[in-house]
Amino acid sequence: MTKSIILMYMMHPFWYDPFFYLFLVATIVAIVFVLAVMNILKDKQKEMKVLQQQHSAKIDLLRKDQIDKIDKIRHEVSQREEERLRQWAESEKEMMHVLSGVLNILDITETISKNDSEKILGKLDEINLTMKK
Repeated sequence: MTKSIILMYMMHPFWYDPFFYLFLVATIVAIVFVLAVMNILKDKQKEMKVLQQQHSAKIDLLRKDQIDKIDKIRHEVSQREEERLRQWAESEKEMMHVLSGVLNILDITETISKNDSEKILGKLDEINLTMKK
């Protein structure tokens, strides 16, 4: 019986067997399918990398815009603070000028009051002397 099988294979080699070709086609289809899936996965990975780069670029742009806005706000706040300090110093100068004027007026009023008081006292002394006579 083994001789008959060997003779059968010699007369009909395996490449004449339809299952061999079916197996060969199935193997080729499987390899092509695996290669196609690998290619699709590589393309998807490339797309993901591009999307990640785009998202990180958008995030960097947003971050830059936020930093610019914060710097602008800080600059405006510092300008407001400088303006407030300038106005405060100006009002202090005006107040000192007014106080100086008031002090001058009080000094003048005091000297005038002394002169008037002396004149009044002088007149009272004259009246007193005339009464005594």
